[in-house]
Amino acid sequence: MDVPSTDSLPRDVYVVSDLHLAAGKPPGELHHHRLESFFYDDAFVRFVDRILARAAERGREATLLLGGDVFDFLTVTQVPDPAEAARLGLTLTRDHRKAGLGSSPSHARWKLRRIFEGHPAFFEAIGRLLARGHHLVIVAGNHDAELYWEDLRDDVERGLIAALWRVDPEADVTAARRILTWLDRV
Repeated sequence: MDVPSTDSLPRDVYVVSDLHLAAGKPPGELHHHRLESFFYDDAFVRFVDRILARAAERGREATLLLGGDVFDFLTVTQVPDPAEAARLGLTLTRDHRKAGLGSSPSHARWKLRRIFEGHPAFFEAIGRLLARGHHLVIVAGNHDAELYWEDLRDDVERGLIAALWRVDPEADVTAARRILTWLDRV
């Protein structure tokens, strides 16, 4: 059986899913958070670098599709300290202190910040992809269903833009926003 060539396609598409990024390795810590299951930030960086190299070699655009459960909000069980909770308007219950925050928009936003802080190399790799004009598509899954909230998507976009600026301070943010797609918006 002949395998069809992909050379005529307008871009190369790379799909990864079920990464389950959680609190990662917080800044200044020696170890990953106890419930973290994604220890492959360096491997992901090499993967994105290979995508970029291949795109340059072939003179083609690339699309990275992050297909569901990229984030694992369920396993981010830390809670803000009382002062931070008060500043953010979060009420911490005994259950929150025992099992972590819930999945309300304000709780998910706090958890998302922990995920970004715990995986800087991962997000900077995506920033490099966006800075070079390649596309990113994000699909929500059951462990990151919170991504259906517009405010949380805006936070993800802001976090990716911040990562993009860390790797390329001259990057065109407007262009980067145009090449980030949420699958249910396609």
